[in-house]
Amino acid sequence: MNVLDTRALPCTLFIIISLTFSIIQTTNASSLDDDWKAFQQTENQLFNDFRSEHDKAFTQFLEEHWEEFDLFQGKTRDVTPKLPKAPVVKNWITSIYDKIGQTIFKEEPKAKNYKDSRFFFGHQINPIQFPSIDFPDLNHPNNKKLAQTWKQFSNIDHERTIQELSRHKKNLRLGDWGLYLYLDYLLQDQLPAENQRISYLWFLLNKMNYDVKVAYDKTQIFLMIPSDQTIYGKSFVEIKQVTYYMLKTKTDQSPLLSYPGKYSKNNQSFVVDFKNIIKPSGQKKSRDLNYKEGNSTTKIELDFDTGISAMLNYYPQIDLVHYFSAQPDETTIQSLRSQISTKLKGLSERESINYLLNLTQTGFTYAKDQQQFGEENYLLTEESLLYQANDCEDRSIFLAWLIKDLLELRVIGLDFPGHIAIAVETKKETNDWHISSNGRSYVLADPTYIGAKAGMIMPSIKNEIPKVINF
Repeated sequence: MNVLDTRALPCTLFIIISLTFSIIQTTNASSLDDDWKAFQQTENQLFNDFRSEHDKAFTQFLEEHWEEFDLFQGKTRDVTPKLPKAPVVKNWITSIYDKIGQTIFKEEPKAKNYKDSRFFFGHQINPIQFPSIDFPDLNHPNNKKLAQTWKQFSNIDHERTIQELSRHKKNLRLGDWGLYLYLDYLLQDQLPAENQRISYLWFLLNKMNYDVKVAYDKTQIFLMIPSDQTIYGKSFVEIKQVTYYMLKTKTDQSPLLSYPGKYSKNNQSFVVDFKNIIKPSGQKKSRDLNYKEGNSTTKIELDFDTGISAMLNYYPQIDLVHYFSAQPDETTIQSLRSQISTKLKGLSERESINYLLNLTQTGFTYAKDQQQFGEENYLLTEESLLYQANDCEDRSIFLAWLIKDLLELRVIGLDFPGHIAIAVETKKETNDWHISSNGRSYVLADPTYIGAKAGMIMPSIKNEIPKVINF
């Protein structure tokens, strides 16, 4: 006769109960996971439905609500002509200066520009495969065609494309303006027809939460952006008290039409500054800078990243405060510090200011922007090292950084009619030209007045009162 061993019951019951609980728990977990996935799918579908309805409403809006807008000429920061040549202090030894300030490169800088299909300012890029799009004929654009174009775009799922673009922007450390240049670069090969490319840029940038518009005339489509910073030299329209800058010049007098609404009330203006330009390319060039020191010349070798300096040439002109506030890239910073710091050892504060002032005055060739670029073009430090010459504001930006970084002194910009200089917070000496700002006293340092020491002012502006640029 078999006898049940009652001593094993508690253990058996525990195992049975544990297995039952585990099965129930697994079932519940699986059920919760399924419920969560179902919830996500529902939410995604609701969002997609909302997006679809929003795009449908915007398409309908585009079919009807276009108006003719006045096109205003691009703003000019300073209408006073600049000096045709750098003035020289009376009795200064000009024969020495004639032999210096010449630009000598270790290699001719040939940074890859963003229209090179293999490189984006020195960065080799893995292209994004954009969807194939059936465009209407945009050779003679109108509201119906642009509405149809938006409809075609919005019928394609761009979610993965937008995510990939956002990732590229982050990896390349691009700002808003850099993102626009990058998108234009990516689309060059796929959409060589300009009207098609601009219309697709319009769509993508709106989807990336930028308040971008298009306008059209008889044959062209124009991309327009609002900016938190004033942009000079670009035509603009005013729409509902917002300034939209045209990124391409309109060359005729035909009517310009755009729409008054926004794709989304949450879309933002561009931030056009120099806080995020682009990640260094690693393509370094060296420049020999020759400047006067006593009765001879001194040569220093300065490095700069060609990718960054080339990209800056594609930036629009903004207010000078942003140039004065900008930091050079690390390659340039380390080069300037290593080459110049040792030369300041043992000098007094005033002697150090004058040393850097003389280096800037005599180390560069002076040329107005119109001579070198055909238009006004402010240069950051890297650009002053890249190009053949510079003028007053470029020298002031260069010198201001040197004094702030190497001497740790406060600096302000001085905006005279037709001329830019700087002033330094340092002990005032007899006959120094000086100015007060925010309770502090600053002594003039003019890097364009050849042979001038700190405190000396050009005779042509000695009766002018400058605007102060605090940064």
